[in-house]
Amino acid sequence: MKLNLIVIRSKDIQVSKSFYENVFGFIFKSEKHGTGPTHYSTDLEGVIFEIYPANGVKTEGLRIGFQVECFSKIKNQLHEGNTIFKENTDSLLIVDPDGHKIEIIKKT
Repeated sequence: MKLNLIVIRSKDIQVSKSFYENVFGFIFKSEKHGTGPTHYSTDLEGVIFEIYPANGVKTEGLRIGFQVECFSKIKNQLHEGNTIFKENTDSLLIVDPDGHKIEIIKKT
């Protein structure tokens, strides 16, 4: 079994898109399937990460983890913006614009 899809809901998909692009360097493409809403999608080494409009769906309580090679760069960038919720030597816990907790771990 392999995880292949993560979908988050956002009150403002433009703000969330910018957040993930600025923090992680994700490159999103705009998509729309049939009569569904326009959303953003990126492929993270075989796992599709999508941002959909919330449209009244509550998304509190979600926690996502990313293992990154550029840990120091992300850590320094986040310190400048004062967005770190919790910090350890090789991990950070931050919160995205919709309140999703994101754990960032240094890839070893």
